[in-house]
Amino acid sequence: MDLVEASDGKREEPKAVFRHLHTKLRTDYAHDPVFDLFRHLLRECILSVWPVGAGETVLGELQAERRLHSLYSAAREVRVSEELLEPFLIEAGALTEGDLRFSNRRVFSAKDHATLLAEIPTFVSLHTLKREIGISRTELARLVTEGLLTPRVQNESVHLRWSLAQAKDLLSGLMARALQISTTDPGWEPLLTASRRCRQAIAALLDAVQNGRLEIGAVGVGFSDLRLRTGEVDRLARPSDVR
Repeated sequence: MDLVEASDGKREEPKAVFRHLHTKLRTDYAHDPVFDLFRHLLRECILSVWPVGAGETVLGELQAERRLHSLYSAAREVRVSEELLEPFLIEAGALTEGDLRFSNRRVFSAKDHATLLAEIPTFVSLHTLKREIGISRTELARLVTEGLLTPRVQNESVHLRWSLAQAKDLLSGLMARALQISTTDPGWEPLLTASRRCRQAIAALLDAVQNGRLEIGAVGVGFSDLRLRTGEVDRLARPSDVR
């Protein structure tokens, strides 16, 4: 570990850091059982520092899985920039903010953060989210404010931080319950209209839909096409006033 700390950390591989020690144990004494313990010690040191990938061989031993990722290796694997990836990893606790080490030395558990890494390339901007689920800017802002849609990282400088899968799951769950209605059918109103008119959160109205207390309809396939029965909304909001 002293040799590791003494290296400048840019992009050195273990053989450059350990030099003759690495060469001797990897080649000259590769099959000598007397040196098995020493190979094991150096191998464990390497695996605790470097982001060795699955399928790579370290001192004669094939690695079945990756133990560590670095900011550098993870960015290359998921095909995003280090600048985009870093805020997600900091917020997830994988990396420490303000760490000035080179990106290949800033390592974290690959297993613990595998799900996050798999998701990051699928995140989109609010603009894309708006287009993909057919929702107005005002409706979308309300869903975010009420916590129905949540960014995967709080850092607002990251634009691609919204889960399209989360948004589509919300929409598909509502569409699965919705009656197909016509725009000319009387007695129906958009969710935002119902929310404003009765001073009820959209989240509360959708919770009532999920619990079967409100019927929902749809005049199309987007979020803005969802409708609620005006009379049912009135009874939910002011049960004592509606007979």
